[in-house]
Amino acid sequence: MKTAKKSQARRARRKIHTEEYRKGNVTWKLRHIIPGEGDKHKNPFWIADNCDSRNRKRITGATKGEAIDNLNAYQDEIEKHGTAHSLDDDAREAVLRAKRITGGRATLDEIVRFWAERHPMDGNKITLADAVDQFMAEREALKNRPATIREIRQKLTAFKNAIGPETAIAGIWADDITRFMAGTGGGDVSRRAWKKVLVSFFRWCMDRRAINSNPAQSIIVPKATKKPPATWAARDVESFMRIVEMEAPEYAAAFAVLWFAGLRPTELTGQYGLEHEKIKEAKDKLGQARTNYNAEKMRLGLVRGRGADTAKQANNRERLEKSREAEALKNARDHLAAMQERHGGEVMPHLKWADINLDDDDERFISIRAEYSKVQEPRHVEIMPNLEIWLRKYRKIAGPLVANPTAFRRARKRILAKMTDAKWTADVCRHSFASYHYKAHGDRDRLAAMMGHSAMSREIEKHYKDATVSKADAVKYWQIVPKGEAMPEAENRTARKGA
Repeated sequence: MKTAKKSQARRARRKIHTEEYRKGNVTWKLRHIIPGEGDKHKNPFWIADNCDSRNRKRITGATKGEAIDNLNAYQDEIEKHGTAHSLDDDAREAVLRAKRITGGRATLDEIVRFWAERHPMDGNKITLADAVDQFMAEREALKNRPATIREIRQKLTAFKNAIGPETAIAGIWADDITRFMAGTGGGDVSRRAWKKVLVSFFRWCMDRRAINSNPAQSIIVPKATKKPPATWAARDVESFMRIVEMEAPEYAAAFAVLWFAGLRPTELTGQYGLEHEKIKEAKDKLGQARTNYNAEKMRLGLVRGRGADTAKQANNRERLEKSREAEALKNARDHLAAMQERHGGEVMPHLKWADINLDDDDERFISIRAEYSKVQEPRHVEIMPNLEIWLRKYRKIAGPLVANPTAFRRARKRILAKMTDAKWTADVCRHSFASYHYKAHGDRDRLAAMMGHSAMSREIEKHYKDATVSKADAVKYWQIVPKGEAMPEAENRTARKGA
């Protein structure tokens, strides 16, 4: 009976929802309550309700203003004394447990700071674009090789544009990566290269607790079919070098080093500074600003050959220099200069004549410095007898073997055009050197040291031990010398096997 009376009294009240009131991050509902017959409240009143299902709070007042003043005082108390009022039992127990574990040796602030230092990223909040920028900045700080930086940046930029720069890291799944890799259209080798970069990137995200698992790790890529390294026949190498002597004798020594010392192209020629994405964006903005400036210039009749009113043209030139287009062009140039100063890469070093030792009676070698070696370790490459003849004939006093990498590539293209069915592939000179050296000498450790492989590397066994080159062709290969020169008689030398 008692419950029934209470229910009837509640139904007798008249509730009028008037408006919402926001204090801080909390929205309160204000209601005007008019008591009905049988209600214990006799006079109308106002009630403020935060409508929180777990920590519901109701504040009353005789008037609307009084109710608002009371809830403001409540909110101020919460802000003044922290969130302890809203902590549930589990949260309070967690705080007490943390204090027991630390034994008073660390405050809660120190515990939180310790955690934050090891969890700098939130995968649900940090975007793919921001994560890529941080990853590349760390790679650059670690002094990775310029070629490595360029390859990683190109791949991650394409991935970022395909998935969406604003996509949260935690929202990228293995299916997204599978669809992306299927759309690249590359072959087996390309797909493995993509997976390598993406696995490395997402592992970096895992190390920063942005994600719990690596979505690229489970991607299945086709297993590589073992193929012999691309090599040239000795007669083709000889034809190539003959054309070099006629068409580009200034690069004869450089090409001889590629064929008969097995250097990587970047170790020989160096590499221009790599262009950062922000530099490319600044150049695009400058190009658009220049187009707008020229359009305004044409509109004012300042194109050469137009108009004969000198006074009017002078007035228009003054208007042009004060125009928005001129200001935008100036700002774009300044922005590009700032980006080049901040992100402009340095020119990668290259092989110099000072690195070639031809005057030692016991050993003659090429010294590969660590700053342009792929593995950033120095090594010495033995100068073979036929290479020594090439280097002595085209020797210079000092300077680089290749002063201009672009001109060097153009010369190579011009030489290949004069050959029949000549196919130039990446590292074909290096593969030919290693294949013919192993076939002629069979010294695995000697070759590995010259190639710059680690002691535990199996590259020689995997690629060059069973290379499809003949013994007779190997003999011809190591007898290729400049036109008019002859191979010297055999002599005993001390071979340097590494730095």
